[in-house]
Amino acid sequence: MKLTASRRTVRLRALVCFAALWGVGLGPAATAATPDSPGVRAMIERGLQYLNTSWKSTTHAERVGAVALAGLAAYKYEKRFGGDEAVVPDLTLEVLKRVMTTTHDANALRYMDNYSLGIALVFLTEVSPAEHTGEIELLLEELLRRQKPNGSWGYPGSPLGDTSQLQYAAFGLWAAKNSGCRVPPDVVVNLANYVMRVQDPSGSWGYQGNDPGTFTRVSQAPTRPSLGVAGVGTLYLLSDLLGLSRPGVQRQVPKGSVPAVFQPVVSESQVLRNRASIANLSTSTLKQAISDGDAWFRSLPTLQTETWQYYFLYGLERYQSFRELVEGTEEAEPRWYNDGVRLLQMLQRDTGQWNSLGATAFAQQDTDAVVNTAFALLFLLRSTRETIEKVVERDGALRGGYDLPTDLSAVRVRDNRLVAPAVVGEVADMIGMLESGETDKIDSLLDHPDALSLEGLGDAGREYSERLARVLRTGSYQARIVAARALGRQVELDNVPILIYALTDGDPRVVREAQAGLRLTSRKFDGIELSEDATPADRDAVVTQWQTWYKSVRPDAVFIDPAPDGQK
Repeated sequence: MKLTASRRTVRLRALVCFAALWGVGLGPAATAATPDSPGVRAMIERGLQYLNTSWKSTTHAERVGAVALAGLAAYKYEKRFGGDEAVVPDLTLEVLKRVMTTTHDANALRYMDNYSLGIALVFLTEVSPAEHTGEIELLLEELLRRQKPNGSWGYPGSPLGDTSQLQYAAFGLWAAKNSGCRVPPDVVVNLANYVMRVQDPSGSWGYQGNDPGTFTRVSQAPTRPSLGVAGVGTLYLLSDLLGLSRPGVQRQVPKGSVPAVFQPVVSESQVLRNRASIANLSTSTLKQAISDGDAWFRSLPTLQTETWQYYFLYGLERYQSFRELVEGTEEAEPRWYNDGVRLLQMLQRDTGQWNSLGATAFAQQDTDAVVNTAFALLFLLRSTRETIEKVVERDGALRGGYDLPTDLSAVRVRDNRLVAPAVVGEVADMIGMLESGETDKIDSLLDHPDALSLEGLGDAGREYSERLARVLRTGSYQARIVAARALGRQVELDNVPILIYALTDGDPRVVREAQAGLRLTSRKFDGIELSEDATPADRDAVVTQWQTWYKSVRPDAVFIDPAPDGQK
């Protein structure tokens, strides 16, 4: 995707002036609000104008996640109302630079807070996934490194899980997997089990989990609306990530995608492998936890909270969007959205931003108008639902996590069913494309990072790895990128020498993929880093470091002579 700066300031101001003259058009009795409703769009326009002029003034400027929220809100608006797919707002482009700089700074990445890690993953997979697969892998690796033994995420140095933080870790996992990265099933299962163990008897969740070690619920404190929607929303998200949609329910899919009457079919052996990977998850316990979380939400008397108002509303939109996905339902104008719209209409300032309610002892914790405004805009734009619709439309109905093929672009219809093509034959065909240099088809593989996978191929995988290694030495630059990505994601020690060789490639994209693969295979997430502006001496030093590490685990290792001066 080509990133092009937008120039919409004049039009934005005109719309804001129009809204000020005519009012937003949502009275107390309004019941049919959507992001496209004139009144709602006017609120969005006013809030976006504030973000464009004030986003750098956030009191959380040191947090990548805070500015990424603003950049994501601007991007979501542009994609919904802009009309030009190539245009990316100036604000979003500036945030993209900040995310990239932080990701390539090993020290900054290591100390990035968990909120920012998850949000940065969502941001990159939304804005520019094809161009930044290496960076997405680096963020994911860091996120995986931080999972606690109990399955949660939380503050470093503390054994306690943090409901507020883990919801963004989960969202980051979901975003990464749906951009083509491999997320180990055990990571997802362990998180789901933790979230279920720390559910309060009321059906809500507390802040720092009081983990009893069993599914017998104990009191959690403090419980707040923002934590309740974080907990139940995370369970819905993880259900989708694991492919555990409610039985008997068929998802409603966007126009033009796979017809809903078709059912995906996979081989019995694949199903058995996937079931084994999630054997430690009780689906009945999960279903009960979700049901109790839904009941807790329905008991809320109002959407107005004592604190973290806008954070709660964004969490609510994410929860309801994943609930719709898992249940296979979609309500065009749900009551919760209309109630939220009316609340935000009441709370928006004349200057466009949303500030703290300022009515409680917690008010000082909720005063950042930039972050609040970004949360409010993401709610009004139905941001998560739009993301989900894009994923479903791209990858086919019932995409599911670990019970379905990761790429449904080549499924075949047989007897009114979707039948996945033979995996071995498909991989052989794709590697043949790389070997023959069929540019247009290779470009398609570049656009679909999860299309070529060597996972689960048994003895055949070794042959394909050897063929990809040859491609990585002699193929076109597009083919080398794909080959480096596929070999790196195979997570096989046998592939390390060819990935070290690829660090000397003249194309920085090949180097990024090789480096991500080495980090993933070795589980070394810092300490060995090759920057894009590295000198030949820097490159040689990094190559030597990786060779030294590999010899420590394979003393008889033999390495491939590097290409001279990093050329192909």
